[in-house]
Amino acid sequence: MSPPLSAHGLEVTLPDGWDGRIYLDAPLNGATTNPVMQIGTFPLPPRDQVGDYGNGAIDHMGPGDGFVALVEFNPDLAQEPLFLANNGLPVPLGPGCFAWNQMQRRLPGLGGAQFFFNDKGRAFSLYAVVGSMVNVRAIAARLNPVVNTMTISERAA
Repeated sequence: MSPPLSAHGLEVTLPDGWDGRIYLDAPLNGATTNPVMQIGTFPLPPRDQVGDYGNGAIDHMGPGDGFVALVEFNPDLAQEPLFLANNGLPVPLGPGCFAWNQMQRRLPGLGGAQFFFNDKGRAFSLYAVVGSMVNVRAIAARLNPVVNTMTISERAA
């Protein structure tokens, strides 16, 4: 195991061979930006080539790979019904929650799962992709122990 990856009140412990990052983009024109965590079972392309939900990264996945993005939304949304419906990280990620029609961008053979939730007054989307729906059970079994290490702290004032 590598040391925990930690920034902006988000933390995860990645197994050897996994790649990950936590970033906060610089605000443009006074807009608010929020942290994003991306982890994968494969080497992630450089940040400037990857969107928040993994566009640009999932194209590099093999059939046994998995990708997870934890994307925070503005704090005022934490009290909206979409985020209040689920409290805390949605774990475990069962094989049945992945489907081709849950992908942000459809790619043949891949499956996605997306959940909106609230944790410690913070609003998030957890988006996960499996490199093959045929291998969904095995990939979910690889993702779950790592997603279980994710922690969210209260947002700094």
